[in-house]
Amino acid sequence: MHRFYPAPLDRYARWITRGYWLLSLLIVGSLLAATIASATREGVVATLGTALALAGIGFVSWALQPRLYLLDGGELRIERRALFPPARRDLATVRRVAPFELPRLTIRLWGIGGLYGWIGWFWSSGVGSYWICATHLGELVLLEGDGRWVVSPENRAEFIAAVCDHLELAPPTRDEPIDPLPDEPAS
Repeated sequence: MHRFYPAPLDRYARWITRGYWLLSLLIVGSLLAATIASATREGVVATLGTALALAGIGFVSWALQPRLYLLDGGELRIERRALFPPARRDLATVRRVAPFELPRLTIRLWGIGGLYGWIGWFWSSGVGSYWICATHLGELVLLEGDGRWVVSPENRAEFIAAVCDHLELAPPTRDEPIDPLPDEPAS
């Protein structure tokens, strides 16, 4: 079993996370001030509801953040911070693993886009759709097979070497271009 910690949050994720909590405090503080000034029951309910919703979104995002990447047997297991079960990806279908640079224009289809990291389904015209569970956009690794998965281990080179060794794949060369697999396999 190989253990890899996720890379620390990059500056974008740190700014987004701090900004989210600051904005949440400003919103709840404003609602609280308005509630105190008007002393209405509806104001109390609105303030509490908003505070709980914002805190819940922040907590779920934190809980989904990757805590550990494990290469165990024939799978990549991504342990999360709290509550949620690990994400599991079968490595048997992986045909290539390589460093990955996130395309400039990327669309989030479903998931979290920066609050404690990037988690969920994303799409870009050069890559197609891919599942990401990352904390640092400068340390990404792309695993391609039946699908595309992107992770951000703290030591990208060791992670790539361990996956290549496990799957008996040749490690990527430094100058190897990333030409993603087509969305539909050729028949």
